[in-house]
Amino acid sequence: MSEQGTPNFVPQIRLYQNWLAEHRGLQFEDYASLWKWSTTDLDAFWQSIWDYFDLHSPSPHTAVLARNVMPGAQWFPGAQVNYAQQVLRHVEAADQAGMPALIGSNEKGQRTELSWPELQRQVAALALHLREQGVQPGDRVAAYLPNIAETAVAFLAVVSIGAVWSVCAPDMGTNAVLDRFKQIEPVALIACDGVTYGGKDHSRLDVVAQLRAALPTVRHVVLHTNLAQSGSERQAALGQSAPCADWSAIVARDDAAVRAFEPVWLPFDHPLWIVYSSGTTGMPKPIVHGHGGTIIVALALKTLHNDVGCSYHPNSWGERYHWYSSTGWVMWNAQLSGLLNGTTCVIYDGNPGGSKERPDWTTLWRFAADNAVTFFGAGAAFYANCLKAGVDLSTCGDLSTVRALGSTGSPLSEEAQNWGTEQFRRLRNKRAEAAHHAQQGSEGADDSTLGRPKANQPPGGAADHAQQGSVGADIWFCNISGGTDFAGAFIGGHRELPQTPGRMQCRLLGCAVESWNESGQPVIDEVGELVCAQPIPSMPLYFVGDVDNKRLLGSYFDMYPPGQGRKPGGGDLLLPPRSPAAHGALPPRGG
Repeated sequence: MSEQGTPNFVPQIRLYQNWLAEHRGLQFEDYASLWKWSTTDLDAFWQSIWDYFDLHSPSPHTAVLARNVMPGAQWFPGAQVNYAQQVLRHVEAADQAGMPALIGSNEKGQRTELSWPELQRQVAALALHLREQGVQPGDRVAAYLPNIAETAVAFLAVVSIGAVWSVCAPDMGTNAVLDRFKQIEPVALIACDGVTYGGKDHSRLDVVAQLRAALPTVRHVVLHTNLAQSGSERQAALGQSAPCADWSAIVARDDAAVRAFEPVWLPFDHPLWIVYSSGTTGMPKPIVHGHGGTIIVALALKTLHNDVGCSYHPNSWGERYHWYSSTGWVMWNAQLSGLLNGTTCVIYDGNPGGSKERPDWTTLWRFAADNAVTFFGAGAAFYANCLKAGVDLSTCGDLSTVRALGSTGSPLSEEAQNWGTEQFRRLRNKRAEAAHHAQQGSEGADDSTLGRPKANQPPGGAADHAQQGSVGADIWFCNISGGTDFAGAFIGGHRELPQTPGRMQCRLLGCAVESWNESGQPVIDEVGELVCAQPIPSMPLYFVGDVDNKRLLGSYFDMYPPGQGRKPGGGDLLLPPRSPAAHGALPPRGG
């Protein structure tokens, strides 16, 4: 029990281990043992993730890992899934609990809140519109949109009908966007008229026109008037982009077809989205991930390792997940994956550091306080900038709900992590002091209300855990290292393991991660190449236009030739290599 008398928040990874003990008869003496099982019995581990998250399919899969090779691993053959189906299954329960699906804000302070039923309705309306325009399963749909609720709606609508999503951020210029979109030959374009960033409005109508002219495969354009406010401004923007469909008119639809709409069931490995490498060493690689692999890996990462729970589950009641990102970074995809488990996602569109004229690194912290964020994530550079700017979190509003800080993109320095820890330690001590004074003042009063959870909140939820943290341990940093290439992470956090500032806590479940030297031998305390020696479900299906997988093989597998280093069962860092298998390993790229 916490000192407030409410049940302790149980870490998600502990709930999973309890489930393993109850339903599989599996108990592990430590995390190392659990991790080794997850990387040596791949079938049992990934089946447990399927069952633990109660994934649905109208047809059963005939195997878990039918073909263990890299590249070309075959996962869950026979299963049918859809990313949007997994998201929308939470609509009724989350709405009955009073939890929103998406909360967003921008530099102008314009706040949006999208309920789960409204998310479902808008997704259905846009999906039907795209289908009526001839968009078919497997067609590519390109988006030029910022980090707003409309982008989440667009993504879910596209993938719900089996089309393949690809987005570029509006801070990218015409040439950079065309380097990406020309490779995928989209049939439709969903774009915005402009964005606000750094205190200034930036029209993107000229870029939209240039994209349209340079993409001959685009047959249909949808325009969201993100900047235009008045009716005349909206009509002017739509007129400049004509012929195009008006986003607002499309998503206003509410008829019998909308209410009856259901996402289509798709093969487990049906293409979901196309993301891109940075392009620093040539043309950006258009990387394709599948529905099923992305879903199951995102659930395992976000829930078990990032400790982000379902917002309407009593143990994590009121969870609100935020990870600052633009749509040009894979963390946008990671942020949105909170919806897969029924979590409220809290998104911000704009510059986290204020404007050039008025720098302000408290922007995101105040946003988090205003929206009761429970998990706050950002790039490591963000925390370094807060440290450099001397940010004092006590001036940023009520951050008492924040119980975890996430970082990625680059290594988080020990100094930056210590800054965050000390800031939240001061906030915790101030709350504890205030609570002590309040309790002294309440002596002799009716104590029947003391220790009660907040209204509409069962005990043991995220806010109770935040209260517990006010007198408990330091803030937990979830530092992760992953890649755009496999839409996931190899190394990350564990709520129950010790923290060391500036370091990550563990290799993630299911990820047979090792550091290899030039000979393909695992090494410790030496510089090596980070590799994953066994397949995971979210590894790329292929690159668009990659004949005979030449670019795929050259990007990930040529460093270690076939037969070099990979060990059956994933291997063990503490042992020398065993008999090599017939395939190489996947080194991560990007962030």
